[in-house]
Amino acid sequence: MILFFCLKLRKLFLVLLPIMTQIAYANGFRNPPDGAAGLGRIGGKVAQIDDASAISHNPANLTDLSSPSFEGASTLIYSEATFTSPAGQGTTTRQPLKFLPNLFAAWPLPGENCAAGLGVTSPFGQSTVWSKQSAFRHAIPWYSSLVVENVNPTFAFKINDQLSIGVGADLFLSEIDMRQFYAWSGLTGDTSDSDGEARFLAQGFGGGENMGLTWKITPQHRLAVTYRSSVDVEYSGDLHLTNVPAQSKLPPPFRTAASCSQYNTGIEFPAIVTLGYGFEVTDGIRLGMDIEWVQFSTYHTLRTNVGNNDILLASTSTLQNWNDIVTCGLGGDWKFSKDWILRSGYQYLPSPIPDEALSPTLPDADKHLFSVGIGYRRKNWSWDASFAETFAPDRTIAANPTAAFNGTYDLSSHILSISCSYSF
Repeated sequence: MILFFCLKLRKLFLVLLPIMTQIAYANGFRNPPDGAAGLGRIGGKVAQIDDASAISHNPANLTDLSSPSFEGASTLIYSEATFTSPAGQGTTTRQPLKFLPNLFAAWPLPGENCAAGLGVTSPFGQSTVWSKQSAFRHAIPWYSSLVVENVNPTFAFKINDQLSIGVGADLFLSEIDMRQFYAWSGLTGDTSDSDGEARFLAQGFGGGENMGLTWKITPQHRLAVTYRSSVDVEYSGDLHLTNVPAQSKLPPPFRTAASCSQYNTGIEFPAIVTLGYGFEVTDGIRLGMDIEWVQFSTYHTLRTNVGNNDILLASTSTLQNWNDIVTCGLGGDWKFSKDWILRSGYQYLPSPIPDEALSPTLPDADKHLFSVGIGYRRKNWSWDASFAETFAPDRTIAANPTAAFNGTYDLSSHILSISCSYSF
């Protein structure tokens, strides 16, 4: 009997392990583009982005700025996932609103060929929250959140009239917060033991680099290449357990379990390479196309250490086997008057997650994203607003190793971004 309960608890933590870093890419595995201009023409931006948010999209284009510019952007995401089990039972995520702030500052340097910038963005993160009373109460964390802030200092240099290059550093500051219910009674055999909660809370730091290259082939044609390296973030924090039974009630192998222990893990965020082409059709109409490769295969294995509570884990290393992906899209803008500009874009976003790694904590599917945006310029001020809608077919999982994760996932998200900038 004791062996049965020990195996049951180990199975519970085996379910928890693959989830610990999947929240890095929750609700679409990456956050939307930074700034309203980038979102407005989402599928074709890197060759022609020409405001301070170029720090994030293509730093080489900072050399196009003629004066210092400061930009603040806010992105609001409304994202929901509905899971339906094979038996027809359904449940929907809670707290669907997500808020992402971004800041940019860019300025030309003396000599007219150089520019510098600093961006603060949220390239990865978001969260997934289920009801505390859902069918997943004892199967997955009901609350999973990861915040990633990227401090991005940048320098750009115009080699000649046709060629510009930009380089920068990516300094990631990150926090993981997960909360998981479980039944202590499954270990003690005493049904009077209350459910407990495990809270994994950790902070981490990591660094990487990025660069961009823009080639003005002719006055109408541009080609751009950007690269962002992978960033390895090491997390350190604590695991807190509530309602831990008295040691005398625990089976001998588990009597070292404590209400608090260290928690260490790591995430290697993916490298991204983008190729962009831009074509200026007329003085007021521009079109662009982007193709990007995202190295999600860096998320191959998850390692976890919870100190003296390692005895509760079925394994400290779990295979994930995510896939690299290639996205593609189109975008453009139309300056239909002196002060107004209209934008639109499309991007295809395939999912990197194989069926055997998908879970309700990280619901994901192939997506089609369509965006529209409008901008207004008046003297030194600029205002931009963009809206994007994602369309994803339902994804049905039938062969996940964890039977509770098999079922149909219905995903939807709506994105609104507003930017305000001032140029001196």
